[in-house]
Amino acid sequence: MEALLKAARIPVTILTGFLGSGKSTLVNRVLRELPSYRFGLVVNEFGDAALESQLIETRSQPLIELPAGCLCCVSDGDLEGALKKLLQKDSRVNHILVEASGLSSPGPLIALLTADRPAHEFPFVLGGVFCVVDVSTFLEWEVQWSAVKKQLAFADAIFLAKADLCGAETETAVRDRLAKRYPRLPVYNTNGSLLWNLLFTAEQPSHATSQDPRSSETEDERSLPSAGRRFFKTDTLHGAQVFEYSSDKALFPAALRNVLTSFYPAIVRAKGIVYLKDASAKHFKYLLQYTGAQKQLYSRRWSKQEQRRTNLVFLGSKFDAVALQESLDCCRV
Repeated sequence: MEALLKAARIPVTILTGFLGSGKSTLVNRVLRELPSYRFGLVVNEFGDAALESQLIETRSQPLIELPAGCLCCVSDGDLEGALKKLLQKDSRVNHILVEASGLSSPGPLIALLTADRPAHEFPFVLGGVFCVVDVSTFLEWEVQWSAVKKQLAFADAIFLAKADLCGAETETAVRDRLAKRYPRLPVYNTNGSLLWNLLFTAEQPSHATSQDPRSSETEDERSLPSAGRRFFKTDTLHGAQVFEYSSDKALFPAALRNVLTSFYPAIVRAKGIVYLKDASAKHFKYLLQYTGAQKQLYSRRWSKQEQRRTNLVFLGSKFDAVALQESLDCCRV
């Protein structure tokens, strides 16, 4: 009977990683390389820009957005409701991917997925937690942001992204750092082929109960994974400053580029929809992906009923929000 209940459950794989690490890119790769799976997708992000859902190549896959900011702030009822809503949208879903926001902890969702509940009441099971690491920024962000360490502490495996943007020396330094702090975690470079049949296994990772036994451990020890246990203490990881910007007036591209450059490195991440002043603005919007020194724009057609406006969210630390507002206003027509 236990085997039958296990078989009836739908695995839920959680994809975590710091701001701009490359989670959406990896999700798109999973969708392309595993066409036999019928995925349901849950995306979780800050602000009203809803960028991630537009970057993911969902096409026929059902998708649910959780715009609360991070999984830590979403109630168990909302999380469970999102998972069940995917099955209502498409009963053929046989695997669910959750792309967490860059500041969130997967702890609450792990706790929900590992709770002792009958399959007919809760037909989901934890399929694994993968953490994406941006090789180009990891050594810097790990020191500055506790979220990086805490996300890795929940992981079953690590994916290295953007290694092609760095030299071999940087990748080696990152691998050495990961091996020292997280020696039990396998590390995969996304530049090469990935053995999805091993990663998307039907077997469940072993996880501990939701109790937190770490009262006697140091803060540094708490960030290290330990075989056979997983901590579910809710940690909001809200160490970032968040600023949202909207405008129904088009922005000059060069002026926006200068703003992003001038506020680096205080702004760690910026993303959203941009209404640019150019010849194609009537038909095309632009999706901004900015992290570290990378600035990318992707064009998408405006939908028929979509209002032409800019919606951006900025995340970072110790930046002057008033100055940023004024600088962005100066970009407008």
